[in-house]
Amino acid sequence: AIHFKYYKRVLTILDEHPEYCRVPDEQGYYAAHLCCAFGARQEICERVLDLYPEAATIFTHGNWLPIHLAACWGNVEPAQVFCKGYPEATFVRDSDRRRPIERAREMGWKSIEALLEKHEEAYELWAVEHKDEVGDNDVDEDSTKDQKIALCTPEDLQHLLLRDEAGEDVDILAMVDERLGIAKKRRAKIEELRKQNSGASSSQR
Repeated sequence: AIHFKYYKRVLTILDEHPEYCRVPDEQGYYAAHLCCAFGARQEICERVLDLYPEAATIFTHGNWLPIHLAACWGNVEPAQVFCKGYPEATFVRDSDRRRPIERAREMGWKSIEALLEKHEEAYELWAVEHKDEVGDNDVDEDSTKDQKIALCTPEDLQHLLLRDEAGEDVDILAMVDERLGIAKKRRAKIEELRKQNSGASSSQR
């Protein structure tokens, strides 16, 4: 029903039954995941995200966020909407340890790859101007186990629990160490961008 032909009917159903957005199927797909997997129109994606914004942060039972599904199947409109709904999702890895942009590149979706690349650059530039909101974490590779585990978000823990239930080896500290490495590189890039912006401002005076 989320396809183009019936999109007005879908919007009506969502208005009449907004609770549908909060009910997953047997694979853990919410309406948000279905929009991204099947290429719903922008209007539907925006309505679904407005009715249940948390869905943008929820993993399916297969450990995929909505944005991973949009990237995998080359659905541009859902990708545009859910990038805005959960900006940090472009840095999250799926069950195969791939970020959305890596999924798009692997599948040959050039338009999605370009979109995600611009989004990541825009997010990092935003972080330059909003350092207090993004934060610089004081935890590093030499911190204690408890300090590292404190970095885990609810989404991380849900992801790890699903992997554990599936019989996979779960190494929470290895995951956090990887995140710390990524965070260190991003902080370095943000600092570099900050210096560039500062230099550009000085030259214009």
